[in-house]
Amino acid sequence: MSMKANEIINKVLEDYKNGAVSLEEAESRIEVIIADKEIEKGIDWKDDGSIRIAVFRGRRLIRHSMRDDSRCEITFSGDPVDVYCDHSLTVKGNVAGSVRSGHSFSCSGSVGGDVAAGHSVKCGDVKQNVRAGHGVSCGNISGDINCGHGIHCTGRR
Repeated sequence: MSMKANEIINKVLEDYKNGAVSLEEAESRIEVIIADKEIEKGIDWKDDGSIRIAVFRGRRLIRHSMRDDSRCEITFSGDPVDVYCDHSLTVKGNVAGSVRSGHSFSCSGSVGGDVAAGHSVKCGDVKQNVRAGHGVSCGNISGDINCGHGIHCTGRR
């Protein structure tokens, strides 16, 4: 376990000794820290600041394309570097890098890289390319647009 995890565990134990948290709360916090570290060991992608969103039912990964009455819409507040999500995604902010969404993607700000969505895209400016299975509604798009339905650009292309 990392030094940081050990420091956090020691802090939780100290809080328990001082009566700041109950035994149950201390155990719960420590279990979460240990579980998170075990999960992190199995992840082989680089620590690049990207947001990666996965949804599971039990141990089964639920993908947008499975169509088993599972509907998932993710809203992220902030300005991530890159975002990868297999479901509908809304970002309240800007995306510095690229976006890949399994269904619809909307963003209150701009996207600094590419945007790819299985269905529709709605956002501000896009600095690179846009690919959507259905429609696109954006500000300025600096790169190419490939979509299955309508295109609406409020700015220049």
